[in-house]
Amino acid sequence: MKIVGVGFDLVDIAELEKRLSSPAFRRRVFTDAEIEIAEERRKSLECLAGKFAVKEAVMKCLGAGIQQGLWFCQIEVLNESSGAPFLILHKTTKELSDQRGITQWQISISHTQHSAGAVVLAVIEK
Repeated sequence: MKIVGVGFDLVDIAELEKRLSSPAFRRRVFTDAEIEIAEERRKSLECLAGKFAVKEAVMKCLGAGIQQGLWFCQIEVLNESSGAPFLILHKTTKELSDQRGITQWQISISHTQHSAGAVVLAVIEK
């Protein structure tokens, strides 16, 4: 196993809440499945903030972002039945990940009342 990228991001939950008041922002950033998962949670805002932090951290792992054609909705953060988060990459983001030979993504999300953070590792299995 070889780690080929590390990303970290921290999100201010109050700031994200302001941005979520825009339906256009919500549609550009989160998939329907992500919103559904968050709405099922008691702390839905913290859940969305954690998912947003993961999306930013993935872009940092890849060393790319919107200027390179990556969009937040191309990075989908879902949850196993255990609650553990996992990624599904779409379109340009998946293509870039595949080009770099990334075979596995490791995600850790944590949040408080005021912020959410995520660490993401991009891994190549050998």
